[in-house]
Amino acid sequence: MAALRSKTLFHFTKSLPDLKSILKNGFYPRYSLESIAWMRLPKKDAVAFPIVCFCDIPLGRISDHIRAYTSLGIGMSQAWGRANGLNPLLYVSPKSDVVTIAKRTLKAALSADKATGNTGHAKNFRRLLSFMKPTSGMQKVRGKRILKQFYLESEWRYLAIHKQVRSFLSEADYADKVKRKNWNSKAAKLCPLTFTPKDVRYIFLEDEDDVPDLVNFITREMSRHPYDEVLKLTTRIICQDTIDNDL
Repeated sequence: MAALRSKTLFHFTKSLPDLKSILKNGFYPRYSLESIAWMRLPKKDAVAFPIVCFCDIPLGRISDHIRAYTSLGIGMSQAWGRANGLNPLLYVSPKSDVVTIAKRTLKAALSADKATGNTGHAKNFRRLLSFMKPTSGMQKVRGKRILKQFYLESEWRYLAIHKQVRSFLSEADYADKVKRKNWNSKAAKLCPLTFTPKDVRYIFLEDEDDVPDLVNFITREMSRHPYDEVLKLTTRIICQDTIDNDL
């Protein structure tokens, strides 16, 4: 029987330089604009959270995900993910009672903040909201807006939490490229998600011709780690044709 979930958490990226940066420096949180239209709040359809996204789709189904997004990625052990505070998302059906509960919780949090003179309750709610997503919705994929069944992606997230990192950006602030870049840089500097070679289970490449270059990069730029761990890491590289033909 095929596995319904993988024991690996996969993260995909757009370019080989980005993949190399992850291997050398770890994952950098970036503000991602997320739809909250399902909450039916007045004039608030989206908000951006500083996150890193993963999925636990089994390898047998990973080809579809790769074709929709990118062939470049890295697979991390789920034990590493749990130790670093990653959590699977709660997928929300827009007509479910979860929407009502969320709206009541937000109202109570805002009232508590007003009564106490601080913003702690609303911040806690927004942190919870960053781990919620509608079961489906429109998303731009390779330049086209398509209907996506989000719950099939089995997403996990890491949320950047630091007193100097904004817990969210409004849709307007996110649209401001200068502001977004500045806050992304601060989140990356203060909340990197790091790992060691032994935490990595897979490295995905699109082109087999890139393997020698990546092996050289790993042995050169990750030499601060034990040599045997670095050597094992180079054996975990898988190319697109292997995924399509054998998995």
